[in-house]
Amino acid sequence: MQLSDDCQHLAWSQAGVKELVIKSLLPSISLIGPDAIALYSPMIPDTLEIEKGLLSFVPKEFIPTFYSIKEPWYYMLDGITKLCDEHLDEKGES
Repeated sequence: MQLSDDCQHLAWSQAGVKELVIKSLLPSISLIGPDAIALYSPMIPDTLEIEKGLLSFVPKEFIPTFYSIKEPWYYMLDGITKLCDEHLDEKGES
């Protein structure tokens, strides 16, 4: 991945984080083609900036819908609970 500066330097500015997120999402969008992406980044308050940045690399019809996650803990807790429940079901312990 070609970046304009070192990752550690980019991570300290809003423009740098925007570049990191856009360039990190490109392989996933190109290879997987998701319908939606949930994004949590306190330094990127508006996902519209990410969508606009991606348009210079990806045609509009392939840009997924973006959802901004304000508090990721609820989603992580829900996911961990589901994984534990599935694991217990496989073992026949629930």
